[in-house]
Amino acid sequence: MRHSCRAAGDSDAIVWICRVSPARGVEAMVCKQLTCPRCDDVVADATHRPWTGRLTIVSADGHLITPSSWAIQMRLVEQELAAAEDVAQARARLDFLKSHIGELIYDIRCRRGHSTLRTGPQIVRALRRTPGRWVSLR
Repeated sequence: MRHSCRAAGDSDAIVWICRVSPARGVEAMVCKQLTCPRCDDVVADATHRPWTGRLTIVSADGHLITPSSWAIQMRLVEQELAAAEDVAQARARLDFLKSHIGELIYDIRCRRGHSTLRTGPQIVRALRRTPGRWVSLR
């Protein structure tokens, strides 16, 4: 099977396009950096492969960020509410989780302590629609 890979895109974002064969179509790998919505620091590198539907997120510290189930995140938010550290933020997280019941949730944490909850489809949509290298999780 013949294939060729090349880098495409502007100087701000690298998009790898691999042509496998006309029968199998085109697979594009999109690699961008995710930024914290509160402080705009880079928090992770995200790679999306549309052909396989694979989303890989690696934190700025080099650790793989895996999604967790909605139920696990709900328990963590309930614990935050019971501790009453930041009630407004915990309620916002609870509202987010209630609107995304049954989905896998990524908890992306900033070095400054900020935490952002997003679903896989939300992250992929932001990666595909945002021009340039940096993607805000707002």
